[in-house]
Amino acid sequence: MFSEVRSQLSSSKSTFSEKVNDSFGGAIVRDVYEPFEGDLQKLDFAWDEAEVKKWR
Repeated sequence: MFSEVRSQLSSSKSTFSEKVNDSFGGAIVRDVYEPFEGDLQKLDFAWDEAEVKKWR
């Protein structure tokens, strides 16, 4: 369910990293993008688990 959002976030992160290639950009990637990617991955996993349990 969250794969499209994860893909868009990855694309945004890549574009941002290319355009803001300094310590500020690195901090934004590290402090904003990477935690958000992890949170989305957890949500995607939880969604998949819920879908499996729903059909049992």
